[in-house]
Amino acid sequence: MKIISVSSLKGGVGKSSCVVSIAGVLAERGYQVLVIDLDPSASASFWLNAKSDGIELLDTLNCNRNISGVINITSIPNLSVIPSGTLLSKIEVKRVNENIYLLKELLHSISSMYEYILIDCQPGINIFTKLSLVAADVVISPVPATAMALISIPILLNELQKLKNVLKEKLEIALICSRYNTQTKHSHAILEQLRNRFGHLLLQSVIRESVRLQESLAYQQPITLFASLSRPAEDFNAATTEICNKYKEL
Repeated sequence: MKIISVSSLKGGVGKSSCVVSIAGVLAERGYQVLVIDLDPSASASFWLNAKSDGIELLDTLNCNRNISGVINITSIPNLSVIPSGTLLSKIEVKRVNENIYLLKELLHSISSMYEYILIDCQPGINIFTKLSLVAADVVISPVPATAMALISIPILLNELQKLKNVLKEKLEIALICSRYNTQTKHSHAILEQLRNRFGHLLLQSVIRESVRLQESLAYQQPITLFASLSRPAEDFNAATTEICNKYKEL
């Protein structure tokens, strides 16, 4: 079982689309996949048509409920989800601060059920993000092709490195360029800067901007099912292959 945490300091960078799309690709390839939505905005939950107010997940984190009991089977073969909801941000989690390894231990109990687990984190570095990062083998951070992204990356990497040093030595870190606009020189220039400055962390695959992604959200389907021949479907297939090959030894 490989656990991939998708995290970013900022919202609106394509985090949920990365989680749902990569999970969809893996499920289509025959892997058993679980998506865990740790973001109270519940975008990934909506995308996979899973409704929740977040109480079930909080009960699980408070050890009042078995994690297998909050898993929702989606209409997509091989793909399940633990949904989130707005109440996730409003209720105190008693046990989390006492045991930063809690999520890792919970996921270990279902390790035989899934080959890949993808976790959609709330923007920023918070307690839920830390739980996810401690549990993960790999953290992937989507980076939009904008100037602001170049400012936020060092801050994010510094926070991740501190967590890596304190909590888990083997956490792998990767960046993926998202929301890339092929029609602007600005996007091309930012991508070149990303490759020059962070090439050792940056995946070769690029996620091109497309209205088809928003349409797939509206229809609550991963892009590779909704529009299998679209640019983002092609990009996420390539990104998934790259991630599987890069981290196959983990």
